[in-house]
Amino acid sequence: MKRAGLLSLFVALTACSTINGGSQQPGPIPPFEGSMSPVRVNRPNVVPNVLAEHHVDQRRGFDRVEFEFERRALPGYTVRYVSDPGRICRTGQRTEVRGTRFIQVVFEPTDSDVPDTWQSTNFTNLRGVRQTCARAGEVTYIIGLANREPFRVIELQNPPRVVIDVAHPGVERVSDAEHPWIVDGVTLAKE
Repeated sequence: MKRAGLLSLFVALTACSTINGGSQQPGPIPPFEGSMSPVRVNRPNVVPNVLAEHHVDQRRGFDRVEFEFERRALPGYTVRYVSDPGRICRTGQRTEVRGTRFIQVVFEPTDSDVPDTWQSTNFTNLRGVRQTCARAGEVTYIIGLANREPFRVIELQNPPRVVIDVAHPGVERVSDAEHPWIVDGVTLAKE
């Protein structure tokens, strides 16, 4: 009888750890909800915010770049693929960032406390991130990628962030039209 009780307890604990993300092997990668189309969010009446820092992360099925701001009211932004990484606005020199495909991110109105440095990664798709311009209420970044893949833009709070996820090559895709919570390429999400 004791053995049956211990066996039941073991089965129950194993089931709970599996349900809560315990030691179970990850399942298939979910389809990526994104687009290749430019995303533009206008906020001309927002008090200029300050870009405090950016972070990069690799997730199952996509790579992520997070732009964190000091205040809750996020600035407007444009996120789009460009054929060339462009030039550093302060020096006029060609922007050096790893990758062969590029996403340009422009925030306005905003300022930046981030130094003019660049970050290299060796993630599945993300190769580098670089701030290329911070002047006149506008901050521009270039995201370097290995492959041109769909992206999505997500706005989060606590802390206030604009997040850009870029799909890994070969991940199944879902179009914007199939999901009403994606409006003009921006995923409506709350934390």
